[in-house]
Amino acid sequence: MHRIEFKETLKAFKIANPILDIKGNLGIDEEVHIWQNIALYYSGSSYVVIKGKIPLEVAQIIYEKYPNNSYGIHINGEEKSSNPRFYAIDEKFAREIAEIEQTINPITNNPHSKELLVKIKKAQAKLQERNDNKKYIKTYHIDSLEGLVIFIAELKDYYARQLGYQETEVQNISKSIALITNELLKKVYITTCPQDWVKYYTLYYETYIKAIANSSKSKNNPNFRLALEKFVQTINPFINLEIELDSIEKYIEKVRIGAKIYNQYQINQGAYLYETKLQDRASHNSVSIAYKNNGFSYGLEYSDELKDLILLYQFEFNSQNKEDAEESIIISFKDKKTNTCIKLKYNLTKGLIIKMGEKTRKATMEEKLFIYELLNQTIALASTITINNLARQSQVKKLTL
Repeated sequence: MHRIEFKETLKAFKIANPILDIKGNLGIDEEVHIWQNIALYYSGSSYVVIKGKIPLEVAQIIYEKYPNNSYGIHINGEEKSSNPRFYAIDEKFAREIAEIEQTINPITNNPHSKELLVKIKKAQAKLQERNDNKKYIKTYHIDSLEGLVIFIAELKDYYARQLGYQETEVQNISKSIALITNELLKKVYITTCPQDWVKYYTLYYETYIKAIANSSKSKNNPNFRLALEKFVQTINPFINLEIELDSIEKYIEKVRIGAKIYNQYQINQGAYLYETKLQDRASHNSVSIAYKNNGFSYGLEYSDELKDLILLYQFEFNSQNKEDAEESIIISFKDKKTNTCIKLKYNLTKGLIIKMGEKTRKATMEEKLFIYELLNQTIALASTITINNLARQSQVKKLTL
């Protein structure tokens, strides 16, 4: 989960209520939101922290309704799917443990001594005998947007039950995820094509046009330009004019969409400003779209029984020299049958190739043809993630090269 996903989820449920700041994992201040005496904040890395008294009834519903913890809802940050009854406490148990801890002398007493462990086990035994109605979970870590939506929806419906109101949140979980995803996509410039990104949001448009022209000059080169345009439109179906997208409620059932906006610290470390990832829920293969203040990238990560493939198309400008730009294709390919691995970077701007363990040199025609053919294969693979899942099936036009 990313920070922007956390914030948009709180907004959608109308529970955004930043009261104070806390240092996250990266040393950056993160807003702490208070709702129903429960604190929610982004950890700073990849999950949301929830602290407070989460009713055992809610924890048990989540545990039973969403088995195998496929949405990354972790009690006390545990990786495994944990039965909440093993972690639930009540006020009496909390007081007993606090009293036991006060008896520990930090110099002479061992907190793991037999005497103290006996006292803790007795308190735990009494806890198990008491009624569940007043028991609660103290901490959750949640890894995914879907997991956070499920958690908040179940908790809101619990509060509604307690007050005798109608329960409406859980039955609308899919609609809530669709609404949040739609808002996220607006914020990461998903409908902006690479050329418009460079033209309107960077300082390098003239350099971009020149670099495109230079890489397209050679008559001996395969027609990379047309293939790259098809690649971009396949990776990002939101700018593909040949298709009509299905409703967001339908396609998010087949594709998990993640959006990330980087903070200033991360940007200074070379991260992209805006990044979107579309992952096929069935195969877990994914595509990515990223925009930076000095470039962009479009990529595919694909794996099946025959191969592992990563192909990244990127355009980067030299911030020290506005006239310098590099358009490149980066490939990592493994044939699982022969165990053959290929890792290379092809600089389209200068016609140079870098292979793993070799010096930079001019690419041969055979190498260019290999990259061109692999790029075309990648377009077909990417379409299984994007076009097949997001397009309104009755209106898909075949993408031809």
